[in-house]
Amino acid sequence: MAYAIMRAEKLSNMGAVAASMQHCYRERETRNADPKRTPDNQHLVAKNTDEAMGKLRALLPEKRRKDAVLAVEYVMSASPEWFVTATPEQEKALFQQSLQWLADKYGADRIITASIH
Repeated sequence: MAYAIMRAEKLSNMGAVAASMQHCYRERETRNADPKRTPDNQHLVAKNTDEAMGKLRALLPEKRRKDAVLAVEYVMSASPEWFVTATPEQEKALFQQSLQWLADKYGADRIITASIH
């Protein structure tokens, strides 16, 4: 039986946000990623870490608490057995539905970046 998977992680400092984005954009060594498949990754909204960090800074208030959550990173996927039989169209639909869920919950303007790996 296949399952939907969602993980959320609060990021409360700019270093953690930048590190997460560098991982997603493969701008740093990512041991669990196959470098041969990196060119197949797709990035929406922002095309690199610098652009995404600029978008985040524009959204954040100038004054904020020291312990404020600056961003929430979501990983949305499905169990491996689903991908065995899923068509490319079904994979695309899964990603679009995930992105739409985030837009409905937080607002499309609050999505800093989205990556498909």
